[in-house]
Amino acid sequence: MCLLMNKITYTLILFLALVFTTTAQNKEKIKGSRIVTIEQTYIDEFSKIIIADNLPVEIVFNSKTSVEIEADDNLHEVIKFEVTDGVLNFETTQQITGSKKLQITVNYSSKLEEIEVNGDAEIRSLSTLEIENLTLKTTGNSKAYLNIRTKNFNYTAADKSRSRLNVVSENAELIINDNSKIEALYTTNNFKADLYQRADLSIEGFVKSAQLRIDNSSSFSGKNLNIDDCTLSLEGGSTAVVNVAKTIIIEASDKTEVYLYGNAAITLNKFLGSAKLLKKEF
Repeated sequence: MCLLMNKITYTLILFLALVFTTTAQNKEKIKGSRIVTIEQTYIDEFSKIIIADNLPVEIVFNSKTSVEIEADDNLHEVIKFEVTDGVLNFETTQQITGSKKLQITVNYSSKLEEIEVNGDAEIRSLSTLEIENLTLKTTGNSKAYLNIRTKNFNYTAADKSRSRLNVVSENAELIINDNSKIEALYTTNNFKADLYQRADLSIEGFVKSAQLRIDNSSSFSGKNLNIDDCTLSLEGGSTAVVNVAKTIIIEASDKTEVYLYGNAAITLNKFLGSAKLLKKEF
């Protein structure tokens, strides 16, 4: 009897979970009226912003935090946002399938420290985000187009997210997973990047010290990233193109390939399997 009750309870839990998941994934659709209006709302200051669904957001510095939405008049009511415990959340109650205009402008203050972009959302900045420390996370099919000046920059990308970044910082760290693709211009003292699961990073700029780990068929394209000193680790059929001026320490195994530009002194700590090292000239 007890075993039967447990099975019934387990089945009920699975059923409810399926119902809630299906409901969340199948929002009612709405199309814009093509009558465009603008609404501005002043909000509390926030340290983090989370954008979901298919919302496009432009972020602009302003000492007075607010949200301005320019959209078809019937879309305003389905775009929900609020600040809770210092976090500004955006989401839609219906799936927007078409509009004459849909643009959200967020005015942020110096308290901003973290940006998270999910689903099919998009965030961009036309001017430079000047922030003490910034953490960026992109998931799903989201996109980020940002100019950033900060002391410490941490970025995590997953799924099929895409980004184009221009970063000036003292320290920068990237963790890129899945099929994420990033194009970036970096100027930083200390740079650390971990690429996994077919991640793709194309980067240029200037770096004093770089620590790179590339695995699971990932690709690092850094021919135009000028590095002074580099530590490079490759596994799992990955490829790295690096440009190093002073010293490079390499650990490579499996079917990995390193294309090396520059005149760095080379140290091979590990070189196993069918790993390849090819010296290249500009």
